[in-house]
Amino acid sequence: TLKNSPATAELTGCESCLFYGLNFFLCMLFAFLPCCCGFYTVEPLEAVVILAFGKIIKVEKEPGLHWFYPMLSTRHTRSLKVQTINVQGSSVPDARGSPMNCSAIVTYSVDKPVEALYHVINLNNFITNQGYDVLRRVCAKFPYRSNDPNEASLLDDASIISKHLKQML
Repeated sequence: TLKNSPATAELTGCESCLFYGLNFFLCMLFAFLPCCCGFYTVEPLEAVVILAFGKIIKVEKEPGLHWFYPMLSTRHTRSLKVQTINVQGSSVPDARGSPMNCSAIVTYSVDKPVEALYHVINLNNFITNQGYDVLRRVCAKFPYRSNDPNEASLLDDASIISKHLKQML
C-alpha cells in the first residue's frame, strides 16, 4: 500500500461534518422539493380544476394560496369573470330576405368550470360561433324596418329583439 495516500486517509472532523451534513441536506431538499411545488394561487373570480389521470380530483374556487400534491396531477385555470366578445356578422338576411350587415356584443361568464374544460375545446371560438348563429337566426325572424306598428322590427324594437337573443343563447 502507498503511505500517505489520499485514498487511505480518513476525513477530518470538519470534512466529515461537511460531507455528511451536505449529503443529508441535499437528500432532505430533494425529498421535500415536490411538496414545495404543490402551492398555487386562486385569484378572485377564478377556478382551478385539478386532474389526475384525466379525472377530476378537486375544483377550487376560493381565492387564496392553496396546496395540492403535485405528482401526477395537472392544474387548469378557468376565469369566472364577466367577459365580452364582439361578434362580427357578415351579410345576414332579415325576415324579408334583404341582406344587411349586423354585429353584436356578447357578454358571458362561466358558471361551471368543469364543463367549460371538458365540453369546449376553445371557449372564445365557441362563444363567437354560437353568438353568430343566434344573431343570424334572430335577424331572420324580423324585418329590418316595418310599416306595420304591430309588427316588431330590428330597427325599432330593441327590447323584443334582445329578449329573443337571450332566449336563444
